[in-house]
Amino acid sequence: MAVLSRRSLPETQDLVIGVVSKIQKHGVYINLKEYGGLVGYCHISEVAGAWIRNIRNFVRLDQTVVAKVLRVQEGTRQVDLSLKRVSDGQKREKSLQYKRQN
Repeated sequence: MAVLSRRSLPETQDLVIGVVSKIQKHGVYINLKEYGGLVGYCHISEVAGAWIRNIRNFVRLDQTVVAKVLRVQEGTRQVDLSLKRVSDGQKREKSLQYKRQN
């Protein structure tokens, strides 16, 4: 029986699925489902393509989102994410792929 090895950190340009855990004025913290407890950060400039007056108009707590990995710092385990750089087609495809795995 083959054992699937999960990477401890995502790679740059990967699409990841997560749940919004904390909303701040400057950005959003997202728990990455595929990486067991790892938390990524999405700056307010990467939430939407439009000007944002209130970030809560674009995301809400416990919302499941698909994000693109912009940067990974292995030493600090910091993951920078973008919500605006993911197309609708990529969101659908990643969601289906995740559902098939689980």
